[in-house]
Amino acid sequence: MPYRPAVRQEDLTMEQVGDELLVYDSRHLRAHRLNSIAALVLRLSDGARNVHEIASCLQRELGFPADEELVWFALEKFAKVDLLTEVVTPPQALSISRRSLLQKARVAGAMTLVLPVVESMFVPSPAHALSVTGPSFPPATSPPDMRPSLPADPFG
Repeated sequence: MPYRPAVRQEDLTMEQVGDELLVYDSRHLRAHRLNSIAALVLRLSDGARNVHEIASCLQRELGFPADEELVWFALEKFAKVDLLTEVVTPPQALSISRRSLLQKARVAGAMTLVLPVVESMFVPSPAHALSVTGPSFPPATSPPDMRPSLPADPFG
């Protein structure tokens, strides 16, 4: 039975911002920014479609050749950041690398091909963010008075 990738639903919050998709993973306290191609692969990874069907949908949506290698490339990125319910390794026959995808695009004349990009960063939980304080210093003391001392008031 062909692999049908499915995105993990629990502990994820997703928001579309322009062409990109922001995904907050509260399980791992990480935020991920997906470019338009990675976002489309993620949305199509609903557990109902196999990798070949996702590639066909990509081709229709994007208007340029998109094959299974491109889908597997994105799925590997998702697996690394634990966005999938189940991780399956790609078939051995595929040579999935950024270089091979770019070479295919050049041969096909599809230089508009953009690789799926997933950028991740650590995001502290609200409790951790509130507990962060600056460095601990002793209480500030006022500097010593540097004015010359004046003689006692002769009129007082």
